[in-house]
Amino acid sequence: MKCLTVWQPWADLIVNGIKDVENRPWATRYRGPLLIHAAARMTVSDLELIARKYGIELDRSALRLGAILRAVDLIDCRKKVTSQWHKRGKFGWYFENPRRLRTAIPYKGQLGVFEVPDRLLPMSWRH
Repeated sequence: MKCLTVWQPWADLIVNGIKDVENRPWATRYRGPLLIHAAARMTVSDLELIARKYGIELDRSALRLGAILRAVDLIDCRKKVTSQWHKRGKFGWYFENPRRLRTAIPYKGQLGVFEVPDRLLPMSWRH
């Protein structure tokens, strides 16, 4: 299954259905199920930004790092801004339908969209 690495705390906002867009400098033609992987490192200043700008307080100790957290459906990729989370000038990757994994799957992230072997995923998620 295809996967995208996202820095925390942004990954947590996506997988919990709060943030419906990931901003990237590049577009993708892919549409469909997409695993969200939390990077091994976190930007702590982003926790403060999210609290100040969006009024969302996140518990730093609860954020998983270096793991596949959930799946979402990637439904669109565009530059036209239609979400508060979409930054002007970036390609917005628009998500719907976050689906929880029972437990996060420790995994090393990669750049770009990458494939995760089906054997690592719950049976119901396999192709």
